[in-house]
Amino acid sequence: MGVMELPGKKFIRTTAIVGVGNTSGRLLAFLFMIVVARVLSERDYGEVRYILSIATVASTVVAAGLPSTMSRFLARYYKENYKKNIYFTNTLVLFLIFLSATLVASLLLFPDTPMIILVIIGYSVPLLYMGIVRGLMQYTKFALMSLLRNLIKIIILGFLVLFTSMTGTYVLLTYAFGGWIAILILERYRASELYVFKNGISRDTMKELLTFSIPVFITTFAFVLITQSPLIVLTQEIGYEYGAVFSTAFTFTLLYSFVPFAVLTIAMPKIASMRDKQRRIKVFSQSAAIIVFTGALLILLTIIVGKWALHILFEGKYDSSYIPMVILSVGSIFMGLRNTYSALWEGGGRPTLSTYDTVFGGLMTLGSAHILVPLYGVNGAAYSFVIGTLSSVLLSTVFLSMYLRGRFEMD
Repeated sequence: MGVMELPGKKFIRTTAIVGVGNTSGRLLAFLFMIVVARVLSERDYGEVRYILSIATVASTVVAAGLPSTMSRFLARYYKENYKKNIYFTNTLVLFLIFLSATLVASLLLFPDTPMIILVIIGYSVPLLYMGIVRGLMQYTKFALMSLLRNLIKIIILGFLVLFTSMTGTYVLLTYAFGGWIAILILERYRASELYVFKNGISRDTMKELLTFSIPVFITTFAFVLITQSPLIVLTQEIGYEYGAVFSTAFTFTLLYSFVPFAVLTIAMPKIASMRDKQRRIKVFSQSAAIIVFTGALLILLTIIVGKWALHILFEGKYDSSYIPMVILSVGSIFMGLRNTYSALWEGGGRPTLSTYDTVFGGLMTLGSAHILVPLYGVNGAAYSFVIGTLSSVLLSTVFLSMYLRGRFEMD
């Protein structure tokens, strides 16, 4: 069987549902950042993005791989309600433990920046909720969550722009807690029907969850290194203004991740529900085919209309983001393939393989950023992202070759 296969109609249809919801949500998130970038000064905007980057890194500590862990175990025991609720209960307990520890650590590390604490709290809960909905394979609800959480942020932001003197603090609070309102609306619309069993709290179950989630946590943290360390290094070494230029380019690139995100959302629980090796490889190959095809189209689109779009949307304020945006769009294809590999390894119960490739990519990103940013500025930060994502894909390709040759098996 070849490494890549054309996807079937059902896979494409489900991907489209999640993709449309996620794309719509990302477009709204993109609009949110456009408004913020135009209203705030370059320095204030750069500071907001810097705080969001730090809080995003910290939120991975809170989540500690638990969203993916929740997704896998809810999908694995999809038809066994009692087991689903047991794993749901124990995952919530772990989440509260990690949240408490992270807040204490953040207070010690950032005593003069309390907004980081609030963003961590606000951002972590929707992350876990998305893991729950994904594990239940409620893809329409998942798509609605992607849409609503950003629509609500836009509505609040519009109110702030029209009736207040908008500040970075208002922006950060809106960004952090807009998702909570979306959760309340969706659970009112269609309850997840999961329950907390106090008597079901078990050390053995939490140990089982941690055995899976710790590698996923390390993977998630390393993934954040790939996506956030170029900005953090750039901001620390050169300044907020250059960080704003890179952030604008990266915001465009995030729009392109809607297909990889949709594919990953569907593929991981799907693979987790399977036992047959050939069926798992088929899902993986279909996912990879979609990533490569759509990624090539998006790079072409970036080259053709990217400069024009930047000039129109930001009134010439961020025209210098064009070259970094083209560079980052190349890295986005490798990031999509990395996510597809992650779906295969985590869905198959071998999350450590995803850990290895992502840690390698994260270290390559961080190391190359420290070298390239002083030499090439914003472009150097973009190059470091490409280097990190490519490194991750190359290592996982080695793992895939070993898996296909029977060097190891998955559960």
